[in-house]
Formats: sequence, C-alpha cells, structure tokens
Amino acid sequence: MTKHRLPPGLMYPFKLPKGSRSWVISAIILLMLPQAFIAPLPSGAVNWNPVTIPEGSPVPVNSTNPFANSGVWYLYQDGIPRRNQVLKTAAGATGLLWSDNSLVSTNGTSLTGNGCRHIVNNNGLQTGSIQYNTTLPCIKFHDISWATSKDQIPSLYSNTLFSSQPSRLSIVNDTLYDYFNNGHAVLFDPNIPFNSSIPSVKQTGLPVANSYTGTMILGLLLANTYYCNTSMGTNNFGNVMNTTAYPQYIYAWALGLCYVFANVTFTAGVTNSPVSKYLSPVVIEDQTPIDKVVFEPLGFKSHFGFSQTL
Repeated sequence: MTKHRLPPGLMYPFKLPKGSRSWVISAIILLMLPQAFIAPLPSGAVNWNPVTIPEGSPVPVNSTNPFANSGVWYLYQDGIPRRNQVLKTAAGATGLLWSDNSLVSTNGTSLTGNGCRHIVNNNGLQTGSIQYNTTLPCIKFHDISWATSKDQIPSLYSNTLFSSQPSRLSIVNDTLYDYFNNGHAVLFDPNIPFNSSIPSVKQTGLPVANSYTGTMILGLLLANTYYCNTSMGTNNFGNVMNTTAYPQYIYAWALGLCYVFANVTFTAGVTNSPVSKYLSPVVIEDQTPIDKVVFEPLGFKSHFGFSQTL
C-alpha cells in the first residue's frame, strides 16, 4: 500500500487524492477500516443486549425496623417521660438515616433515591445491594412557603411556638422555647395542642393506621445571638446575614433567639417499594420516583423483603 501510495496522498509530502480512481480507493479503504473492530459482532461473539449479572445468591430478609416493637406503643401511652423517650429515639433514627452528607445534595434532597429511607436489620448485605418488595415510611413535600414579612406570621404561630407551656406545642409536652442551638426545629399544627386524654397504658389495641396530607407550620432556630438581623454572622447555615440567600423574615425572640417560619405542605404514610437500595448495611432507600409513589396508611406492619447483592 505504501509503494502504490494507498490511500492516495498518504506519502510525504501529503496531498489530496487526484482523479476519481484515487477518491474511490480512499473511500473503500476508509470503509474497510472498522472491519477489524466489528468482526466479533457479525460472528456472534458479542452483542449489544444489556444484561444485569447479580453477584451472590438472593436471600429473604426481615426488613422490619429493629426499633419497631408493638410494646413501644404502650410505653408511648404511659405518660410524658416515656412518650418523650420513644419519640426522641425515633428522632435519633432519623438522624442515622441522613447522617452521610455525601448522599445529600446542597438543597437537602437525596442523591441516591427519592428520599424515603428506612432502618432495617443488619443482614450482612453490603452497600449497593438491592431489596425488593419492602414496606417503608415515606414523606413527599409538596410546597414550602417561607414567611418574608412579620404580617405573614400570625400571633397564633408565635404564641404557640414561644409558649413556656410545652403542652401548647407538641404531643410530647416539649417546646422549642427550651432549645438554644442553631438548627433546632419543630413542625406543628397550632390548632392541635398536646392532648392529655390519649388512652392510658391500661387500654389495649394498637392505633388505627392512617396517612397525613396537609399543611403544618415550621419553626426553625436560625441563629442564637444578641441582636437578630445585625449580628447573626455566619454559622452552620452559612452567612445568615446575606439577605439574598436568606430572604425570610427573621423573627427575634427573647435572649437573641432568631427564628424563621414556613408553611409546609406534605403527604406522609408508607409505601410498598418495588426496589430499594442499601445505602449502608442498615439503611435502605426507595428507588421509585417520588411523583410515582403510592402512599398507604401508616400502621404496624411486618416488613419482609427479598434482597440481592449487586
């Protein structure tokens, strides 16, 4: 090919092919070039059909939350101290679900699924394993509307949030009024204060399963400083003095506590996840797009799944 200057113009000094024959020869040689690479395809040695090859054997697992116990419901009913203890355990479990910052985007959404996560028993499955047909809790946020002026914060909201009587705020007889670290928050319905008439431990039976769709009020402690709006500076929320990044109305309270308020509309319940992924040996996350999640009433269920290491 070199002796006969093929392709035409190959030898130095390089020139374009001359005449129709030279162009035809060049075109044929270029068409022949891929032949060596695609030969395995016509011969059937390889194909482009996508396949998933699992590693390891599928194993049935009990994906019940290890904290779940019907007996805890009776502890929950048995007075304020027990109820507080049970719900703070649940809050700690939520912290475990979202403890890995590398799996969360800067706006707080999950990078690995739809955000519906669940703590499961440690069955020895590695991160990245897949679990099928699992019931797990799920929340979908429809809207978060921040108050940008004081007139958007009714006195009912602030009076409830800042009341020294915790029974006005929450079902655990606890109040944000007693917390001073940035980031403490509460989601509450100002029209439903603590109900001291919840059935006692002597009554039997578990609560009726239910789901929730509606709007609650969010109160968030943004900063703890002497002068709100003038000396908040930078904390774990960033530069909270940057009015462009934080256009919310800063509600100042006693002792320099600086709050922001929002109306949060959401749906909460459980969902039957066709496919969930292990984020750690004890945390799974639903892989269904959040807009396609089917919510069911939240109740006491045994969660069994079918897992496979990938």
